[in-house]
Amino acid sequence: MEQGIRCLRELAVLEIIFSEDERFPKSPDDVQCTSQMWLRFARLGPETYSRYLPTLQWREGGDYVGVLVNKLRIYEDTVTAPFRTHVSSMETRLAEQVWSLIEEGHQKLKKELKE
Repeated sequence: MEQGIRCLRELAVLEIIFSEDERFPKSPDDVQCTSQMWLRFARLGPETYSRYLPTLQWREGGDYVGVLVNKLRIYEDTVTAPFRTHVSSMETRLAEQVWSLIEEGHQKLKKELKE
């Protein structure tokens, strides 16, 4: 997602560079997203988000790049948070199992050394 967001901001920078309007925003996040910018981003975005991107329909005079970036980050956090929680709990369980196996091995080794 970060690569797509960077691309969206780079496209906004191009809009800034080639704008002849002196009042045009100087920050990429303050540039209104054009249809070409949105289509290019939608094509470059990760497949994971391919169902979500169309729901953020581009509209003339619509969202600014910064607003879209925030929406995308919120969506990414919403999608990945449960996965991260699951992975974290699996890590904890695996670590406990490994520790248990190590303890068992130590106990067996102590027993064998005594014999």
